[in-house]
Amino acid sequence: MGRVLCLLALLQILCFCTPILAQETPSKSPLETALERVGQGELAEAATQVRLLLEVTPDSGLTQALLGTLWLYSGETQRARTAFERVMKTPSLKGLALYGIALCRIREGDFASAQANLDFAERSGGDKAVIGLAQSYLKTLNVGTVSLPKGELSTAVLTGYQALLGMQAIRRKEGAGEEGLRKALKPLPNALLRQSWGVLMTFERGRPLLTGYRPLPNPEVLEIAGNDAEALHGEVQLNPGEAGARVTYVMYEVDGRSIGLVSSRPYTIVWRSNEVANGSHSLLITHFNANGAEVKKTERRIRVLNAEPEPTTEQEREKREILYARFWNLLTLQPDRCMCGVALGDWLGQQGKREEARKWYWRSVAIRPETELIRQRILEIEGLKQGNPAMYGGMAGEKLVALTFDDGPKSGMTEPLLELLTEAKAPSTFFVIGRHVTANPELTRKITEAGMEIANHSYTHRNLARLTKEEIEREIVETQTAVLLATGKLPHFLRPPGGNWSRAVESSVRRWGLTPGFWTVDVYGSEVLSAQEVVKAVLEQVRPGAVILMHNGRVNTLQALPTILRELRQRGYTFVTMETLEKRLQQARKEEQEAVRTAGERKRRASE
Repeated sequence: MGRVLCLLALLQILCFCTPILAQETPSKSPLETALERVGQGELAEAATQVRLLLEVTPDSGLTQALLGTLWLYSGETQRARTAFERVMKTPSLKGLALYGIALCRIREGDFASAQANLDFAERSGGDKAVIGLAQSYLKTLNVGTVSLPKGELSTAVLTGYQALLGMQAIRRKEGAGEEGLRKALKPLPNALLRQSWGVLMTFERGRPLLTGYRPLPNPEVLEIAGNDAEALHGEVQLNPGEAGARVTYVMYEVDGRSIGLVSSRPYTIVWRSNEVANGSHSLLITHFNANGAEVKKTERRIRVLNAEPEPTTEQEREKREILYARFWNLLTLQPDRCMCGVALGDWLGQQGKREEARKWYWRSVAIRPETELIRQRILEIEGLKQGNPAMYGGMAGEKLVALTFDDGPKSGMTEPLLELLTEAKAPSTFFVIGRHVTANPELTRKITEAGMEIANHSYTHRNLARLTKEEIEREIVETQTAVLLATGKLPHFLRPPGGNWSRAVESSVRRWGLTPGFWTVDVYGSEVLSAQEVVKAVLEQVRPGAVILMHNGRVNTLQALPTILRELRQRGYTFVTMETLEKRLQQARKEEQEAVRTAGERKRRASE
């Protein structure tokens, strides 16, 4: 009777300690979150979610497919191939696994193996449209002929074919190529100058695929070998290890939940491992004596690897199909907008459409500023030279003043500012932010049409001195391109946000033929106070040749401007752009040098 009472007591304790499962489930699983992050190009954030999945379900086909996709996006081809090879163990994902391996083979230049894998992927139930695009791309690399398949295609697949057909036609010097590439290169939503993330077709045999902009910062965090123990599947027998004479009961728990209480030697238990998800789990074994007192407790990690069950409900099947479709979408080949833009620019140039070609070259270099091939095309057209020395102001002897306005264009604020300046016949310089230009091209065009000068104030208004060389150049070039596309003109000056400067920033600014444009008077501190303070700050600090820094977007500045314009004109000042100040300064220096040279020549002649 005492033995039974002890057993009942242990069962009561066990039931009390078993955690109650939460009724609510999170709206998005780590897998779904990671897929979203990969699609948005947020690879470091995606890696965090993948790490969690690897710790819990390292053997899951979906986990390994996600890992392979992440490695492929970050340019780690060999690691990606290893992950996709592990996916082969999951029958329902075999087509995706073979396709992923094929992409790795294309990246490595092994086209024959890639073709074989693509054929197997199609026969294994893979997405025929996505696989067909990859097969067509291989034909293009081998200078074969491709055609648009019949039937409905997803937007991504259709865009890929448009690029393939366009590049094919242009290489044959056929005009249809221009139309195909224009369709493939339609601006992305809210990202006129960006390349979408994904696996990119470059149309170059020596480098057929680009699979990411940069490696993961800490790839080693994903190198998880998993549990070294043999994988458990089906019904398995668990044993308690050495059970001494004092042991009367043995309790087994997996992840804190009881799977059984055994009261007879040898205290083994048969457990159905498919009661838990595949992956790593905690197995806790507790030994008790006849009085219910704990004798010994051991814990170890076990690894469960059962065949992943087929979905049994319509909802489960639908969810799985959605997940699979997201993988296929992420791995659909996309055109490298950079190289397609260059090809289109070359074609337009050959047709005598020089200005259009120019814009496509700038679009392309905005995507990858470090690409020397495109930079050379731009140098041939623009003749970019090293920028002039930094401008802080003009000649001290001329009553000229340059009003400058940072951070525009801003709808609702730029229009009244332009109206005031135009009415006062006060040409000024607008240092624009590139993303604002992309969002407001018509408003940007109105600035130039009003006779104002547009200058570069970076694309996202970040501290340039804290960025990498690649990031600095993208900030500069994207803004140059955005302004060119909106106005047909390229900025001459660049003002770094906050005035933050470094040798790296200076090098990049000069590399793209820009002149650093700083200021003589900064009224920012007054702009946040009142219109009267803005007026006071300008009138107290202004001097001949001054460059006055104000902001396009401050109500106080807008209210102060009529007084500033009137007072400065009454003091005899003429309003000019920074470019005019620079030209006058250069002319004065040239005249001074000429005067010195002439004086020297006269002195030499007098001494003869």
